[in-house]
Amino acid sequence: MVPRTHSKPPGHLAWATDIHLDHINTTTGVRRLGEALSAPRDGVPPVAVLLTGDIANALRLVDELASLRRYIPPTIPAYFVLGNHDFYRGSIDAMRRIALEVEGYKYLPAIGPVLLAEDTILVGVDGWGDATYGTPDSSTVELNDCVLIAEIHHARKGGRAAMNRALRKLAREDAILLCDNLHRALIQSPRRIIVGTHVPPFREAAWHMGKPSDDQYAPYFSCKATGDVLLAVAARHSAVEFVVLCGHSHGGGTYQPLPNLVVYTGAAAYGSPMAQVPILLGW
Repeated sequence: MVPRTHSKPPGHLAWATDIHLDHINTTTGVRRLGEALSAPRDGVPPVAVLLTGDIANALRLVDELASLRRYIPPTIPAYFVLGNHDFYRGSIDAMRRIALEVEGYKYLPAIGPVLLAEDTILVGVDGWGDATYGTPDSSTVELNDCVLIAEIHHARKGGRAAMNRALRKLAREDAILLCDNLHRALIQSPRRIIVGTHVPPFREAAWHMGKPSDDQYAPYFSCKATGDVLLAVAARHSAVEFVVLCGHSHGGGTYQPLPNLVVYTGAAAYGSPMAQVPILLGW
C-alpha cells in the first residue's frame, strides 16, 4: 500500500528545483526559500515539499539540505530527487546511498509512491539527459558532468559515443523504475499522479530563453527514456491526470503532449533559489 502522509483535507504541494544552495554565501537566501516553501495557502500549510534536483553538490548536499530543513516545520514532509549537480565531486552510486540517510527528507526513487492527498499520488526518479534527442553524436556541448561525476568521467575517456551509451543506460534504469512506480501507483486508482524528476522528459519541455533546447543541447537536457514511459502509461490511463515537475534547463515553461499529461519545467537562476508556483491538490 502507498504510505499516507496526512489525514487532513487536500491542500498544495510546495515545489522548488535547481536551487543550487552551494552557490549561496549567506543563510538569508536559504531562510527565504524555506519560508517560501512553508508558506500557507488560504491559511493551510503545504501537504509536502518537493525538491526536483540540483540542490547542491556531492560534498555539500547533506549539510545544505539540513540548513534548508531548519526553515521548514518538521510537520511538513519533504521529498527530493537528485540532479546531475548533486553528484558533482562524487559518484552516482555513493550519492544515492547517502540520499537514503538524509535526515528530515525522503529520497523519492527509493521509497516508491506516496499518497499526498485523496486520489493524488507522488512518485519520482532522478532522470538523465540521455543523449537521444537532437544530435548527440555531433554535439559539441560538454557539461561539467564529464569531469565532475566519477562514472561519466570514466565513460567519457572512451569518447563521446561511450559517454552517450553510459548516459542512456542510466536513463533506461530510471525509466524502468518510473514505469514500475507508476504501475504501483495506478493500483491505488488515483485521479492524479505527480511525477518529480530532474531532467525534462521531452525536448519540448527543456526550455531555454523561452524556447526548447536546440539540437546541440537537447541530448543532454532532455530524457527520452522517461518521456516514452510517461506517454505510454498516460495513453493507456486516460482518466488519470499525470503532472510532471522538473528543472535542469533553468528555463521555465509548460508542455502538454497529451490531454492528461502536462510537464511543468521550473525556472531557476544561480544564487537566487526560489519556490515554484505551488501545485494545488484536490478537485
